[in-house]
Order: sequence, then structure tokens, then C-alpha cells
Amino acid sequence: MKKYSYLAIIGMTALILTGCQSEIPEMSEKETEMVTEYAAGTVLEHVPSSGSRLVDTSVEYDPDKMTKYEKAQMGFKTEEPEPVAAQPETEEEIPTDGEAPKSEDKGQGSTQAQEQEVQEPSLSAADVLEMPGLALSVASFSVTDSYPEAGEGADMFLSMDASAGNKLVVAHLNVKNEGSEPLVISTVRRSDLHYKVVMNNENKQNTLLTLLLDDFSGLKDQEVAPGETFPAVLVAQVSDELAAGISDVSIEITSDVGKTVVGK
Repeated sequence: MKKYSYLAIIGMTALILTGCQSEIPEMSEKETEMVTEYAAGTVLEHVPSSGSRLVDTSVEYDPDKMTKYEKAQMGFKTEEPEPVAAQPETEEEIPTDGEAPKSEDKGQGSTQAQEQEVQEPSLSAADVLEMPGLALSVASFSVTDSYPEAGEGADMFLSMDASAGNKLVVAHLNVKNEGSEPLVISTVRRSDLHYKVVMNNENKQNTLLTLLLDDFSGLKDQEVAPGETFPAVLVAQVSDELAAGISDVSIEITSDVGKTVVGK
């Protein structure tokens, strides 16, 4: 839009200077110069990039009250502020020998955290499973190719076999209600529970969810009277090489509440 305004002003100037003599009266040389100067000033006034240096000497200009653009148009120099060096955020003393400052407190936090982790008491199975009165223990374990083994009188339709090159590690559990009220155990719907078989206190393997009627991870509304104990199992599959060196088995149970390790 400004472009067309500039062209219109220039066209008017040209018309004034060279217009039709029948409409504009003849002007003297002095009058022509005045009109020309006025028209040129009007054009420069609308062109910010013209760099005009025409200054009205009757007006006093205060650079402190002018914008950067106005100072540039009037020919005043603008002084850019010198960059301020960044100051360190902390008042830590900086050594002069080029070595990084040493902190004596950095290792203490991690050490204290480790001590707290070691001293933290382990939760009971009743706490982790949120079943007051429940007591779990590992009665024994077996390493086998199938469970239940043939001849044990179990329903073979529900038995399971280890895959080639592997063995089944079966942890036989004693589940006891030590409370004074009947205990109903239902673990099959508990997606927050995770079970592992721990071999020789170091090798861990996730247990299998089976169709076995005595699988502890698949119990549904199993009622246990006060003082009563019933058997259950947790089964994992490991390689033949690992199975050959098993001398001890325990169970690790983890939930949203915490973790517990159940042994003999």
C-alpha cells in the first residue's frame, strides 16, 4: 500500500513541475524551487529507508527520549550495552591450579541409601499378598521332566512336560492359615503378583502359569480354616545345565506392596 502512495506523491510532484499550463499558472524560479523542496520533503517523510538528514533546527531533539529508529534517521549513534559476563550460580571456590573442586558430601548420600536398603526389613508373604494370617514356606523341591510324575495318582490330563533340553523345577509349598478367622485365597485374578523360583540364592526364573489344580498362582477362592495347612506348588522351567547344579530353592513374590522371599 505504501508503494502506491509513494508513486502517487512522485506523480503529483511531476505534475506540478511539468503540468498543463492551462490549469497551473506560471511560477517564478523561486516559487518553483519552493514547490520542489516541499514535494521532495513530503516524499522523504513517507520513506523510512530514505536516510534523510534534513533536520528542523527550530526544534530541540533529546536523544535520550528518542527511539533507535529515530536516532538512526537523525544521525545519532546508538551505543550498544556491553555484554555482562555470566556469574557462577554458586559461591563455590574455584581452585587456581586447574583442578575441579572436590566435594566430600557427594558419596555420603549414596552410602546412606545403600545402608537404608540393607537395613530395611523384608516383608512377610502375608503383607505382600495382603492376606492377614497367611504363612508360606518351601517344604521341598524337585527337578523333573514332567509334573505330576507318572504313578503319583494325579490326573495326567492336567500334567505338564518340560520342553527339549530343559527341566521343570517344582517348589513344593506349605500354605498355612495362622489367623483366627477362615482365609480365602484367590491369586488367579491378581495381575499385580509376580513369582520367581530362586535357585542357589542367585539364579532366578519366572514361574509358569499352569492348569495344575495345586498351582499357587492359579488358586481360586481356596478356603483355609484357622490352623489348617494345605500343599501347593510353583513351577519354573530351566535348562538342563542349570538344573544339574541346583542345591537350594526359594520363592520370590513381588506385588504393588513390595517383595518377599520364601524359603524353607
